[in-house]
Amino acid sequence: MARASNTLLERQIAQQRGRWRAVLPHAIANRLAADALQHIPVDEVLRTFEGNARERLLRSFSRRIGFLHTSPQAREISRRWLQPDGLLHKAMQLNELGAVMLENIAPIDCENVLQCFESQKAEILAGAKDIYKRTEVRRAISLISKVAYEPELFDRAVSLLLEIADEEGREARQDGARKRVQAFFQIRGSGTHATLQQRVDVLEACMADGDRHGLALDCLASSLKTGSFENTILAEFGARPRDYGARPFGEEAIAWLSRFLTIADQMAFSHDVSDRKACRGIIASQFSGLWGIEKMRPMLIELAGRLHADGGWLEGWRAVKGKLHYDKSRSSREGKAAKDDPELVKLGELLAPSDLEGQVRAVALAEGHRLFALDEEFDLDDPKKYEASGKRLAEEAFRLGQDVATDSAVFDAVVDDLFEQSHAPNRIAFGRGLAAASSNRRLLWEKVTERIKALGSANFDDCVLSGILREISQAEPALAQKLLDEIAEDELLRRRIVGLTPADNFSLEDFQRCERVFYAIGLEMRGVDNLLWRDNCSAISREAKVRLAHSILAREGGAAVLLRAFSMMLHRTDRSIDTLGPELRASAIQAAAIVIGNDDSDPGGTRDYDLEQVLNSALAYRGTDAEEKQLLDDLFSTMERRYGFFPHFEKAIQVIARWRPDAFLERLMAYASRKEDDDIHWIDNSLGERAPLDAVSAAELAAWCGRGNDVRRWKLLARAITVFEDDKEGGMRLSEQARSLVRMCPEPEAIIENFGLHLTPRSWSGNRSVHIEQRAAGLSELLRFEDSRVVTATEKLLCRAANIADQEREREQEEDAEREQTFE
Repeated sequence: MARASNTLLERQIAQQRGRWRAVLPHAIANRLAADALQHIPVDEVLRTFEGNARERLLRSFSRRIGFLHTSPQAREISRRWLQPDGLLHKAMQLNELGAVMLENIAPIDCENVLQCFESQKAEILAGAKDIYKRTEVRRAISLISKVAYEPELFDRAVSLLLEIADEEGREARQDGARKRVQAFFQIRGSGTHATLQQRVDVLEACMADGDRHGLALDCLASSLKTGSFENTILAEFGARPRDYGARPFGEEAIAWLSRFLTIADQMAFSHDVSDRKACRGIIASQFSGLWGIEKMRPMLIELAGRLHADGGWLEGWRAVKGKLHYDKSRSSREGKAAKDDPELVKLGELLAPSDLEGQVRAVALAEGHRLFALDEEFDLDDPKKYEASGKRLAEEAFRLGQDVATDSAVFDAVVDDLFEQSHAPNRIAFGRGLAAASSNRRLLWEKVTERIKALGSANFDDCVLSGILREISQAEPALAQKLLDEIAEDELLRRRIVGLTPADNFSLEDFQRCERVFYAIGLEMRGVDNLLWRDNCSAISREAKVRLAHSILAREGGAAVLLRAFSMMLHRTDRSIDTLGPELRASAIQAAAIVIGNDDSDPGGTRDYDLEQVLNSALAYRGTDAEEKQLLDDLFSTMERRYGFFPHFEKAIQVIARWRPDAFLERLMAYASRKEDDDIHWIDNSLGERAPLDAVSAAELAAWCGRGNDVRRWKLLARAITVFEDDKEGGMRLSEQARSLVRMCPEPEAIIENFGLHLTPRSWSGNRSVHIEQRAAGLSELLRFEDSRVVTATEKLLCRAANIADQEREREQEEDAEREQTFE
């Protein structure tokens, strides 16, 4: 055996990992493994590996037989492991090793694996709603999707995935069943070789199922894509020859796109209004890619003509305009003369809205951020082209509003679409146009608000209302004030009183009206923070703003709203000026204390940003001692509740330490006196960018330590500052703060000893031993100090650092050796 093993090693056929040997070239290893299985009874193989093998051998064995899908013995092992009393049958209850083994053997017998999942369908479906089972469900979805690669298993696999998708709901997670099913309908990267008819059958079945109708529309959109595909399914699957799924080319691709476009065509003329709208939108969204395939153009032109004849196809017109704009922009970027596609231009002329209703829907109610493609005067060479285009389109929307005001039939046709929740930037201008040309603005307002109330929902877009009120406030100020008074009493509209009040000439009366609504409904009123910072509220007295700020702060959740208002108020202001004033500064610090005292997370960092801006301004002045005491109380009580950790509001803590270093350090010292050292490790801020004390000068820190005449203060600072920082050569050096404190400390040995607590990083990349050595090298600059105590303490610490690095290196070598003995 030894002779044979050495021969394989010499011929570089086998590899060595510690005391283990393995034949790794698959062409040889698979043949040897298959031959061994033929000559060793399956019962003996299973008894040996299931009874005595270690985890690593089981993992290696499952991986190797996973390449032997043509071996009857391997298939028999797979069958036994997946049968009801087998090792891997309970797929949703497997540990990490079992999950890896199941994935390894899945390629041996795809149907057997699918049967296993089908038999446990109830458990999988129950797990789809359990957040603690997400990993197991994700693994099941992945394997079922790989099984769906085979046309003969596609229908069963998709059926199971659809049931999982039903349980997951409409949440389209990247690793969820819904996304996997959608991927099966891509013309590229689908991960399956199912036939076109199989996919069409699945799509039509989902279309007929009310619960899966939305998914069917998503799949239809995927089927018409010609680019930007999502590769959600990996091709690798044991030794089975696989690719990324069927790749129709030429006539096959045309047949694919034509078939799904025909389905979309049929639904675009459906009696169901939502289906008509959705499918017309899908065709429009994929129009650009489909138009790029020359053989698809006749079908698109013919379909576009029929859609235009059947009530118009404004989505298609916008898609054509977008394609023309894109082609022109690309030609300009490439330095070529812009040349429009004559067929595309002709199609655009056909689809262009010819009546008033169509023009309103096409321009005034157009959704999205790239509406400049609709602007006929768009100038690619104009440095302010987007701003100019937006202004021209707004002016056109205003004119359309004027026309609709005198055409009751068109008004009735479009009124319900004025309030859809979507970004349509020209709605305000359209509303202004409606009011400008209306002969009875009071009647116009009543008609519009009646339609909103008829919708029966509190969620609607109010831009048209805002535009109408803006125009009325210019033409009939008294009527505008009367309407705003009515809004303040209206159960539905009063929540939007701040946004609906015209910004121009915002008066004290307007402020008081909004304030009354706030007292009545509290934070249900949207935009209450605008009343404190918006430019049009600058004429409001400071006393009124202070009163409102106190009221906001008294509400549950009001502290965060108030912080946001003050943050906006301070944006781009001169920090040398007390913008807030004493009363608002006190409220700002109170709000900060409440926010910091809550255990809310701040994943986006916006709350921390608001705290930083507000506290920087509020703490720059004195006179808020009571509020500052409460701020520190809440900060350290929160830290106590978190067992010494304070991961949120990093910048806010830095600001507090910078402006009130003595008070902050006294609190920190009191906390440290009650705790062991290990309980205050948060202050080195190893999970953040900077330590809380980084913005405090070394002189201020030393002065605080000197007042206490206690060496423990210096030791505490050695924990709380950033000791090491990156140098230009890629290594580490002592921070200027650390060097200064060593010079100032009357007992430098104590502070240098505590520098050793920073030698080992808590987060790192590569080998941690290297980072320890780099930090030790940074410490060596202390050896150049004239103070012999500094030199002696540094030499002692460097010796300890060398031992720590050696221990860490030994641990890393042991881990590497163990890892190298893994052949998978």
